[in-house]
Amino acid sequence: MRNHNPANDEASEDRKLLLDHRLQVRRLLLDRVLIGLLLVILGFVSSFLLEKYKAQSTQSQFFLEKRLGAATDIRAKLSKVTGAYFAASTAPCQGRPISPKEVQALRAVLAQLIEALNSSAILLATDYSNSANLVVNVFVGIAADPMAVPCESRQFVSELADYLTHLTRQQLGLADQPAWKGFVPVAMSIGEMDQIGAAEYFRRNLQAWRERRLAESPARAPK
Repeated sequence: MRNHNPANDEASEDRKLLLDHRLQVRRLLLDRVLIGLLLVILGFVSSFLLEKYKAQSTQSQFFLEKRLGAATDIRAKLSKVTGAYFAASTAPCQGRPISPKEVQALRAVLAQLIEALNSSAILLATDYSNSANLVVNVFVGIAADPMAVPCESRQFVSELADYLTHLTRQQLGLADQPAWKGFVPVAMSIGEMDQIGAAEYFRRNLQAWRERRLAESPARAPK
């Protein structure tokens, strides 16, 4: 029968403790390496996402600035058109025809407005461009047949200008924009517009505006 040696037990226990210690050290080193790799990956992903966010923010800011510039230009050209129109529309209010010089001035600023709208078409929504073109066609109709412009059309044109201004502000994403409740130009395709002509389109819109005002008049409201 072999004698039990306590020294051998102690040596075995020491080797076991040493092995456990080495395993723990390896685990610790491995954990540190994995954590380091994870931090590197997180840093790379965070940097990538940050750069992507910066690029998107820069792009959004760029387009917002371009839209703001386009909207400002359209609004300035619209002011010129309405100014030329109101200057010319004093004639029918005074019982005289609009002069050729006044018509020419209106056409000149109208061409500037059309150019501003065309140059900004890529920046602004298609629905906006379509609605703006309807407003422009009303003005073109006024210039095409100035003898058919009555004095009351001043209010009509003023409301049209407010409508286009409202649409332009919407393109900038302004949160304070209430829903438009005023007159909206008669919807019409390009083919129909070409068929009836700009002057007739103006007359149809003026008549639609008159009918709308009459319908909203307190005298016609149900009791």
